[in-house]
Amino acid sequence: MDVGAALTYGWNGLKNNVGSIAVIALVIVAINAVVQGLRWISGDSQFLLFVVSVLSFFVSLVVGLGLIRAALEILDGRRPQIGDLLSTDGIGVYLVASLLVSVLVTVGLVLCIIPGLIIAFLLQFYGYAIVDRRVDAATSAPQSDPIGALRASFQVTSSNVGGLLALSIVNLVLNIIGAALCGIGLLVTLPVTAIAIAYAWRQLTGGPIAPQPA
Repeated sequence: MDVGAALTYGWNGLKNNVGSIAVIALVIVAINAVVQGLRWISGDSQFLLFVVSVLSFFVSLVVGLGLIRAALEILDGRRPQIGDLLSTDGIGVYLVASLLVSVLVTVGLVLCIIPGLIIAFLLQFYGYAIVDRRVDAATSAPQSDPIGALRASFQVTSSNVGGLLALSIVNLVLNIIGAALCGIGLLVTLPVTAIAIAYAWRQLTGGPIAPQPA
């Protein structure tokens, strides 16, 4: 897995879809503003705070899955749309898989932290396995259920530890730099690294990768 090629693709993907990505970013900001507003309105009411927390959790799942879907749209050679971000297709499978990953990572973190980090690394692609339901996928779970999605992610990451670890470290450094620039840099580094991760998934599973002009 070529880290340079993944990041270059991520940069070109951002440049060639900057309008669509900007609109999606604005929608995410608006959604977060609404959720925070609801938290403020809840005041001291524990019931309302619980309802808002559940709503916030569900929205975060939809947005998280939508961002994966949007990144893969770029790999397919299409511009991501708001519908990709807000679609609930596959949300049930993603919910169960996310809960399983959360439990596994939490247990791993309790066991001296490092096991949790390893589990998070090995299962990083489960959302991509859920969205990218291709019959030609080079994983054991092209039509993924929650367990199949986790298995597919483990299969890909455990077979390509070196390249994916390097990509993860570079992505982390880039996003730290982006955050250090008053957070404004994240508007560039987050899309670039997200597209780069989608590129890595497609490359390692033999999926289509549409060319992105420089």
